[in-house]
Amino acid sequence: MHVIQKILKIIYPKPEIKGQENLKKNQYTILAANHLGVYGPIWLMLWADLELRPWITAEIMEKTTCKKYLQKNFFQNELGWHPQISKLIATIIAPICLRIVKEIKGIPVYHGTKGIKETLTLSQKSLQAGSTLLIFPEIDPTGDTYQLRALQGGFIRIAMETCRNEGKTVIFYPVGISKKNKRIIIDKGIEYNCQKPYPEEKEKIISYLTEMSSKNTD
Repeated sequence: MHVIQKILKIIYPKPEIKGQENLKKNQYTILAANHLGVYGPIWLMLWADLELRPWITAEIMEKTTCKKYLQKNFFQNELGWHPQISKLIATIIAPICLRIVKEIKGIPVYHGTKGIKETLTLSQKSLQAGSTLLIFPEIDPTGDTYQLRALQGGFIRIAMETCRNEGKTVIFYPVGISKKNKRIIIDKGIEYNCQKPYPEEKEKIISYLTEMSSKNTD
């Protein structure tokens, strides 16, 4: 894993990182970042001085689906490679990818009600263990803009459940990643208010995250 990390640091040199002083200590923390293709996840996991647990599409974390997901969504759709070349490279890369997502303790993001519950449960346990959650909730994970999906606002349920079960609050921090400027900006956070109705807090937090992160992306 250390060899892979060293190689990735050569391919993805350290960006300028601003705003880590905005992160409050001893608080349940969720970073909401723009994906920017592979740049967002890799830059943050390599260079942010934080104990991060990233949300990762479940297909990448499962042996039966990892190769096909990489072939179609990354090599073909994002890089524009020929299907046959994409298939060959995905076959080689998939075992390495599976090892990496296991090492970084990724949290699988499933589709469907049952899967969402599992994702939220694992997320709450990670917060309790002192980790910072890293999520990428924008509409187009390959694009440069930042726009939260209405349904993806469901990640805010983590805060609601944490309030209900533990009486503790969660702080969400917007993270803007700019490939062009080689820069990551962590803005001031917004705290979930346990005393307010969930729909009201959800709308407030989504609006803030979208507004702040849009300023700092490409």
